[in-house]
Amino acid sequence: MTKASTLRTAVCSTVFGGSLAAGMVAAGGGTASAQSNDNAQPTPGVALPQISVEGQQPENTLEGTTGLGRLPGRLQDIPQTIQVVPREVMQQQGVTTLGEALRNVPGITSSIGEGNGGVNGDQLRIRGFNSQNDLYVDGLRDFGSFRRDSFTFEEVQALLGPSGVAFGSGAAGGVVNINSRTPHLGSSFGGEVTGGMDWMLRATADANYQFSETGAFRLNLMYQQQRLTDRHMPSGERWGIAPSIAFGLGTDTTLTLEYLYYRYDEPADAGVPFATRPGSSVGRPVTEFGVSRATWYGSNDTDRDQTTVNRVTARLQHRANDWLTVYNDTRLGFADKSYSFSIASCADANGCPAALFSGSGIPQYSLSGGGSPYTTQTWGVQNITTGVARFNTWSLRHEATLGLDLWYEDFQRTTYSYTADSGRTAYRGNLFAPNNDLNFA
Repeated sequence: MTKASTLRTAVCSTVFGGSLAAGMVAAGGGTASAQSNDNAQPTPGVALPQISVEGQQPENTLEGTTGLGRLPGRLQDIPQTIQVVPREVMQQQGVTTLGEALRNVPGITSSIGEGNGGVNGDQLRIRGFNSQNDLYVDGLRDFGSFRRDSFTFEEVQALLGPSGVAFGSGAAGGVVNINSRTPHLGSSFGGEVTGGMDWMLRATADANYQFSETGAFRLNLMYQQQRLTDRHMPSGERWGIAPSIAFGLGTDTTLTLEYLYYRYDEPADAGVPFATRPGSSVGRPVTEFGVSRATWYGSNDTDRDQTTVNRVTARLQHRANDWLTVYNDTRLGFADKSYSFSIASCADANGCPAALFSGSGIPQYSLSGGGSPYTTQTWGVQNITTGVARFNTWSLRHEATLGLDLWYEDFQRTTYSYTADSGRTAYRGNLFAPNNDLNFA
């Protein structure tokens, strides 16, 4: 007779023995049974220490919201392809600009140099459509064409596909919306300092201070100085300050006021000239024919990209009752830009290709074509009022979004031309050793 308790003890004591016995029975076709032994002592078990694992579940960005009244609900419930680049990813990748953040998003490309110098700044193409004017910050238009720094970015949202229903005119390929860092309950402080080759220094600070039960103040600061590695160019600077204050946090009515001052002054680079070898019809960069890749043909004093941005935003959210929420957002923005750059040419008119490929004499480059400096002044104002109603009729749930979008933008561009007296049009320089101390009026 077999006792169940003895059988359980044998199995618990050695799993390998039980498996071996079962294997022998299967091979020999016999029958195995466990015999009772009243004098046998059960093998004591080993007591393992208790292990506790604690951690925070990673946030699922798809379960979050866009933060915009015009697009309520969770991201995964919106019938559109939305790619979200959270702040954690941008910090891990060392992102400093909007263009660098959007490298994580397929379907978006950045245009560089197109337009013969006509447009400079964040030039985006979403699914092949020009989306330069489809850039939003907190759901409002970000007026002006300039390179945006990421020191105020909480996350970047790329809404791919036609978005005119929610964002109005344009938005054929999609839109990019940036959620800013705004005040929150609780006090915190963070800062980062980054260094790199060829004297690259960047410092940012992010401080949030809760001054009352429902009010908080936040301040973001940034300074960067950088010189492009392996390029004989002067250094550039960027700096910005973004204070914001919020009232009514955690209540039915929340008011947030934000201000941004952002400026950068960096050298402009038009690249290197092309040269065509005699007898060939295909031109190649002169860096493939012995010219150093570090060669820069600009002027230290005049070839600069300078932009100043001032932006004020007020955002109001009021929950009227359980089924109605009203949003009212207003923005006033100014962007002033000054851009000047030199385009070098290795043309046949001054015998540059012949001297370059024959080795007789010093090849002379000239400055020509599309290098006219210009300034732009952009300002705009926008107000968006949105009402989101959620209600049920019997077993059906409804959500209605009604809104009014009013905005005005003024853009002025002034282009300057060089005169013969400036000496720029008649200038000739050494292709291998350009003079960067030129100052053309």
